Amino acid sequence: MELQPSPPPMRSVAPPPPPPPLALFHFSDGSRMRRMRASDLVKISIWHGNRILDESHKAKIKEETKGSLKALDGKPYHVVTYKEHTDDGTVMKTVIVDGQHRASVILDYFTTDPITQDFDVLVVEKFCESESETIQYFKILNSVKSIPWKEDPVLIANRFIQLLMKKFPTKDKKGLFRNGEKTHRPFLSIERLRKECIDRRIGVSTEFDIDAYTDQVVQWNLESLNSLRKKEVKDKMEEKAIELGFALALDPKLKWLNL
Repeated sequence: MELQPSPPPMRSVAPPPPPPPLALFHFSDGSRMRRMRASDLVKISIWHGNRILDESHKAKIKEETKGSLKALDGKPYHVVTYKEHTDDGTVMKTVIVDGQHRASVILDYFTTDPITQDFDVLVVEKFCESESETIQYFKILNSVKSIPWKEDPVLIANRFIQLLMKKFPTKDKKGLFRNGEKTHRPFLSIERLRKECIDRRIGVSTEFDIDAYTDQVVQWNLESLNSLRKKEVKDKMEEKAIELGFALALDPKLKWLNL
């Protein structure tokens, strides 16, 4: 009797990963709406480019929702996920770009009363490739609202950053402006730039022409590069700045913001 070959041993197969959360609706701009637990929403950071939190507005929301926290599920929250290019690599970061006051109220309730009953909220998620795209999305979201674009220092800083990023394009997908405060020069930290603009109140309560101001910064960059090229001895950072055509981050105090 001819012996039949033994069947190959069965290999254990890992179960497939769980499917992504089902979207309730897909929007034409690529964003999607889905449910999220309120306790998960408040774990998401507020985007640095959001308006300064208005404590009086937050207090008003708290007063209106006393005993009815679930009332804060009446309007979607907007979150953005984008690529954060840092010196340590590229990571995905998710932030709240609309609904920060309501989210802050919810967080206070969960913090002060851990047994607060959890509930679902609606969240619109969008993927953005860059900080500039996130700023543009924020502007679209708020285009129907009364926003003091000429007075709020954060919003002025957003506009300025967006203009600068257009003035200094690069083939490097990480860009000359990097997310994260640990950015190494000659690249410039977006968070650091935004904070400096806000602290110095750039363009607030003045007849401020942001386009002309941006052009002045571009001119300062050209003059700085010309001076660098004339130096007989240059360090590695200066050589890199010349190669990139970008000298804004060489000044650690960013004095050019005071042009």
